Formats: sequence, C-alpha cells, structure tokens
Amino acid sequence: MIIKRYGLAIVAALFIGGHVNAADIMAGEAFSANCTSCHGNNGISPSAEVPNLAGQLPDYIVKRVNSFRDAKQGDSLMHGLANLLNNPQDIENVAAYYGSLPRARYKSTNKSLIEAGKRVYFGTYNCSLCHGSDGRGESPTNGATSPMVVGQSKRYILKALYDFRTNKRTSNEGYMMNLILPSVSEENIDAVAEYLSSQ
Repeated sequence: MIIKRYGLAIVAALFIGGHVNAADIMAGEAFSANCTSCHGNNGISPSAEVPNLAGQLPDYIVKRVNSFRDAKQGDSLMHGLANLLNNPQDIENVAAYYGSLPRARYKSTNKSLIEAGKRVYFGTYNCSLCHGSDGRGESPTNGATSPMVVGQSKRYILKALYDFRTNKRTSNEGYMMNLILPSVSEENIDAVAEYLSSQ
C-alpha cells in the first residue's frame, strides 16, 4: 500500500508544471520532520487553527511557502521560517510529499447548516468556480492555482476567511478573497465553513 502510494505520488510529481526538477517524495518525507510540530504527523495538524497539509495541491504549497517571505501574510512564525528555506528543491519535495497523503476528514451532524453552506459554495458566491466542485482546488497548466479547501477543520477555515476579510492575510491572485469576503455575512461564512469541513 505504501509503495503504491509513493508510486502514484512520484508519477504525479513528474507532472507538476513549471518546476525544473521532479520532486523527491521520500526526501520530502524526511524534510517534513521540520514541520510536524505545527502541521502534525502525516500532515494533519494537532491544532485546529493550523492548516492541514495532507492532500493539498503541491503547487499551492510551494506558492504559499514562498508567499510567506512577505511579512504582509500575517504569520510571523512562517515568515521567519520561509526566509530560512534557501533551497527551492526542499520546498518542492515536501510539497509533493504532503500532496501524496490522504486528506483529513471531519464530521458534522448539523445538516441544515451544511445545506446552507452548500448553497453559498455553489450558488451565492460560486466558490466552486476557483476551488472545484469537490473543493479539492484547481491547478491549471496556465492560470492561478487555487487551494484545496476541504480537509480542514472548521475552526481553521473560519480563521482563514476572517483573516482575508480583515486583510490580515492577502490573496495571492488579484486580492480576490480580500475583495469578496467583506460582502459575505457572518452567517454565510459560518455556513460555508461548516459545509467544507464536513466534506
């Protein structure tokens, strides 16, 4: 099973666009020891306010790490760490490793709130246009990479959305999230977070 998982991940890594060298999954696993205190074993964080990396798009992880070099992203710890990462191949490798892992899954029994969040995601704000109908993100050959938004705790999703809303965090592509979130009601934010965390 492990061999199969690595085999599929290595093949996937060979097709990550725009990168000079193919990512090394096993090297990425070794490097991930530097990340486990915050992002957990197997990329699932022990803290509800820290993102899970398991199953995230490798292209997005690379882009996000590089974006932390800018202090405007509102995370002083990651800002400092990102500026210590001088080898782009290490970032490529660990991103490919985390992308190869199964994502986290959470359950919710609040069916009415899930349905309300689904309406927000597919209808009111059409989040699926960028993040996909399954919430697993989009990584087109030409165009912006949008992250996977499922596989996260509700608490983290809420934190991320409110950080965009208050400009504590800036959207990498055209400030799209910063432009949209101020117009979204707190009720709709809560509903879409419930929906995404339950998928």
